[in-house]
Amino acid sequence: MSQRVLPDRRVLHYWDGAAATSDWFARKVDHSLAPAWDVYYLYGPTATWGDVPGPLISSAGTVIGHTSELKDSIMPLLRGSSSPTE
Repeated sequence: MSQRVLPDRRVLHYWDGAAATSDWFARKVDHSLAPAWDVYYLYGPTATWGDVPGPLISSAGTVIGHTSELKDSIMPLLRGSSSPTE
């Protein structure tokens, strides 16, 4: 599936029909057995991937229900960039 929900060249879109990523994030990051659907995880430029990615700046779901929180969390990161379309 190649739907461009976020039309930005920095964003990669993947379809995970088997829910491998939602199950992984649910178990490893949310410590839940329920799939992590309609959730965002925001990591900053210093994030690294070990057993789990981190540090986590912000996460919430539903994405639409938490757009203000996501915007408030991501704006400082965008201000630190020389261009929002880098």
